[in-house]
Formats: sequence, C-alpha cells, structure tokens
Amino acid sequence: MKQGLSNPALVTLLSTPQGQKALAKTGQATGRALDLGFTILKIGIFSLAGYIIYRKVTGAFSKVSEDSNYRPANVTIVSAKQRAENIFNAMYGVKNDFNKVSQNLSGLNHNGFIRVYNEFGSRRGADFKKLNLTEWLYDQFNATQIAQLKFITNNSF
Repeated sequence: MKQGLSNPALVTLLSTPQGQKALAKTGQATGRALDLGFTILKIGIFSLAGYIIYRKVTGAFSKVSEDSNYRPANVTIVSAKQRAENIFNAMYGVKNDFNKVSQNLSGLNHNGFIRVYNEFGSRRGADFKKLNLTEWLYDQFNATQIAQLKFITNNSF
C-alpha cells in the first residue's frame, strides 16, 4: 500500500513556497482549533465537577415537576404542606408513627404525592443528614411497611 500523497498535482502544489505556507497555516489553524476544543472540554468538566460538589455540600433539594400523564393533584399546596409537616412530625425523633404517616399519605394520587414530596423538601434528621420524603420513608420503615405505603400511594415512590 502506498504511503504519502498519491496525487501528483497536489504534491507539486505543496512543494512550492506558497504551498508550504498554506500547509503551515492549515497546521496552525488545526492546532488552534484543537486547543480551543480542549479548553472548552476542560471548562465543561470543571463546571460539572463544581456543580456536583456544590450539590453534595449544600444538599440542595430539587423539586419534582408534576407529571402531565397523570391526573392533576388531588390536594392543594396548603394541604400538601400540612401533610408534609404531619409526616415529618410522625417520623422525627426516637420512634416513628407508621399509622400517622400512612394516614397522611392515603388518598393521594400520583401528582398529589409529588406535591407532598415537594413540600416536604429536604429535612435534617437526628443524625443531621438531609433527607427527602422517600429517603425518610426508607430510613424509618421496614420492607413490609414500605410495601404498604407504596400500595397506599399507588407506587408513587
């Protein structure tokens, strides 16, 4: 197999002084483009790493959007906030009150659960870790109780 340029016209053109200048400029432009590409890639990687570190350090809570594929929420935001407070108070401390939690989750449709989840937000427990509603539920209750809560909420979490 041949190596190098096989087009005689191109070889002749590139062997002239003007061709050498054009080839050098092309190489410089390619080098600058590669440098710019790597710089943009580095900025993107550092930005992503900074965002991840920020999220881990601050424990910022991200609200979940209601899903338009399901019926509208069957609770108001005020009611969802009250339910979230009741659920938190039932789980905070040494003991948890499964009946109170299940009572506040019962009757919620999918988007209703999302409203309660968003109003619950991210809260610190006795161990000072910030947890959202589903993390609290998994932290406080055993597998059987979680299955019952999932049944009550139609597997909304």
